[in-house]
Amino acid sequence: MTTANKTTSATKGTNEILIIGAGVAGLAAGCYLQMNGFQTRILERHTLPGGCCTAWTRKGYVFDYCIEWLNGTDPDSSPYKVWHELGALNGKSIKTFEQFNRVIDADGQTVNFYTDPDRLEQHLLSISPEDERLIKNFCRYMRRFQKLDLCPPLAPIPLMGWKQKLTMAAEILPQLGLFWRTGGTQMDDFCEQLKHPLLKKTFPLILMQDHGNFSLIPYLYTMAAAGSGNAGFPEGGSLGLSQSITRRYLDLGGKIDYKIKVDRVLLEKDGDDNRAVGVRLKNGREIPASQVISTIDGHTTLFHLLEEQYMTPTLDKLYHEILPQGGNTYPGLITVFVGCRKKVGEGEPHSTTYILNEQEAEQLPECMQGSILLQHRSRMADGFTPQEGSVIRLAYFTYFDRWNRWRSEDKPHYRRRKEEIVTFIRSFLEKLYPGINDTIDVIEVATPVTMKRYTGNTGGAILGWKSEEADNLLDRLINKDKMQLPGLKNFYMAGHWVAGGSLIKAAVSGRYVAQFLCKNMNRSFDSGFSNYQGAWHPDQWGLQLERSTSESVQDDEADVLETITANI
Repeated sequence: MTTANKTTSATKGTNEILIIGAGVAGLAAGCYLQMNGFQTRILERHTLPGGCCTAWTRKGYVFDYCIEWLNGTDPDSSPYKVWHELGALNGKSIKTFEQFNRVIDADGQTVNFYTDPDRLEQHLLSISPEDERLIKNFCRYMRRFQKLDLCPPLAPIPLMGWKQKLTMAAEILPQLGLFWRTGGTQMDDFCEQLKHPLLKKTFPLILMQDHGNFSLIPYLYTMAAAGSGNAGFPEGGSLGLSQSITRRYLDLGGKIDYKIKVDRVLLEKDGDDNRAVGVRLKNGREIPASQVISTIDGHTTLFHLLEEQYMTPTLDKLYHEILPQGGNTYPGLITVFVGCRKKVGEGEPHSTTYILNEQEAEQLPECMQGSILLQHRSRMADGFTPQEGSVIRLAYFTYFDRWNRWRSEDKPHYRRRKEEIVTFIRSFLEKLYPGINDTIDVIEVATPVTMKRYTGNTGGAILGWKSEEADNLLDRLINKDKMQLPGLKNFYMAGHWVAGGSLIKAAVSGRYVAQFLCKNMNRSFDSGFSNYQGAWHPDQWGLQLERSTSESVQDDEADVLETITANI
């Protein structure tokens, strides 16, 4: 009924704000609105909060899906203020690592990417003295980034006072040269200047295997933050973060409805414009609202919930020009979790990217970039294993369209390809850790179709945009359109399809929505820190974790928990 002009009884007489999606952005928006006296209700399609920021269990092993590092874990940093307001890190320890990542090429040559710039410089120079100038520049930039407290502003620019704008300018202006040099250099271009072939092929893999459209800034900032304790791994992991924010939201008086799938936004004529007055669910039920905030996938919001009625020139460019171009969004991801009854990989870094040889790259189904990431997740936080064991996560980028076609048209082939992944992973791990196959209890394979069905994200992407042009357009959505759509009142959008990728940006986007809404309702915006003092315990993952496992296996709507097991 998005084009209807009449008001039904279901859309009258409520002050409640509906938030679509209980991911980090939705939970944050709910928290900040509750802090400011609004009544909110979050509608979530799954049985757990968090969206991509989640985990699930198999045979007592906890498979933590999302966080590899979390920006803002240093209590003295600006991002930490947001996490403190949301109660995300209260009572939790933070684990940091001396190495951000290790990259090993197909011949076994290793580069250790240390988070200490002095140690990194010494190590890289020992490998390639001929690249001294570039290595020293990279490490010098990294030292400078360690001194910066980078975070999305805690208020959107249109709502800043002149003092806030001057303060922000005073912080940025001295660093313009640094930003210009590092932001103007793409990682691929930097690697072309390197002389040593090992550094050429390992540098792009510091963060992730898909490095297209990335300047040096995300590499330098993230490694610098990790070295200063501002990009650690929180106790409880991904689902622990989501559940902590959920606890904060519920304590503030918010409400969450799970297993609710929104099908359309209900609209009503308001002068020359329309206004959002509620939502219709997939089962036909209508829920009224005074305001509607969508924090889910941008494409789903614009093209399905709103039936493509409110496309602006900015959105047209994003979704009709930039989205179809390759490399402007994150590709699909294959994620494999392995639970085994022995400790493996002790003495090696928690994270290693392996560059595969040609034969391995050919054998690994639909491997996009010839490499695979291996992480010892059970060494990143306690509680991921039932006893003395290990949880290993392996991941590589892949082609969503192929997996989606097989899942839709040829499920037996889809399952065979997943079984081929299991076969490869068994062989790969056995070479690294002889005897591991005899101890494996479970192997879990999640494809990008799994992510699409679980979260609704376009292309099964773990994050949204990754291009400078897209980032500039997102700035318009926030600073010009104020996270609303022209011609549609009482409707807002937030999340990484609006504010850019990363959990802290998602959380801040929820803060921005609350600030814009307060402004439009002539209320002053207020926030406060969570006073929760309890220590984190694995019980706080909640019985929902076990319950969602069985329900999701039975419910074809979310196949994130499809499992291929071994040695049962």
